[in-house]
Amino acid sequence: MSEHGPTPRRVLVWRHGRTHWNVEHRLQGQADPPLDEVGRMQAAASARLLVAYSPGAIISSDLARAVQTARPLAELLGLPVILDRRLRERSLGGWEGLTREEVVRRHPGEYAQWVAGRDAPQPGAETRAEIGERSLAALAAAEGETVVLVTHSAT
Repeated sequence: MSEHGPTPRRVLVWRHGRTHWNVEHRLQGQADPPLDEVGRMQAAASARLLVAYSPGAIISSDLARAVQTARPLAELLGLPVILDRRLRERSLGGWEGLTREEVVRRHPGEYAQWVAGRDAPQPGAETRAEIGERSLAALAAAEGETVVLVTHSAT
């Protein structure tokens, strides 16, 4: 039970649609590129499927790509999109905006640790424990029988 009431019984986790940075293999982290045309189509198509679950709340990361993904579902259901910055993507520090190839070239050891599932010692980057803690706090605060959380791959 959260301080706001019971946690939801059904949680649908929805990753945002495609951005031009996804296509370019750029690490987005908490940078804020918008959805591209394909991402907007993905959001609209997914929203038509998610309506069947009759969610009572839509809680989204406050980053543009997540909010833009949430909007079509909110419009179909007549619900507001509740923004929660705890659902943001993992901060990647100085790697944000770089392509994977650039990170491999500039930080080969740290990148190898990261892809092996360990926390890379990158200044400004969040640890897996930190992202887990804030994500679980956002989930614990969510209310309703069925809730859609619009978020990111690491979150």
